[in-house]
Amino acid sequence: MASGSSTDEGEVVLTGLPPEVLECIFSYLSARDLARASLVCSQFSATASENKLWRDLYCHVFDISLQQCLPSLASPPGH
Repeated sequence: MASGSSTDEGEVVLTGLPPEVLECIFSYLSARDLARASLVCSQFSATASENKLWRDLYCHVFDISLQQCLPSLASPPGH
């Protein structure tokens, strides 16, 4: 059985998925659920600790644009 596939019991195995795929899945979680996911295993912890996930979640929760979260993205360096 390959990682990331269904088991005989119909469960989906997420361990072994590439970090980019887990990050995409985790991007749909609430802050509470993201924190809980980080406790599952070291792979989930590393992925759930990505700054991008938390930054995007912060922007969503406080209803602010990414440019307001990170003003440096609004204008190129040196301008």
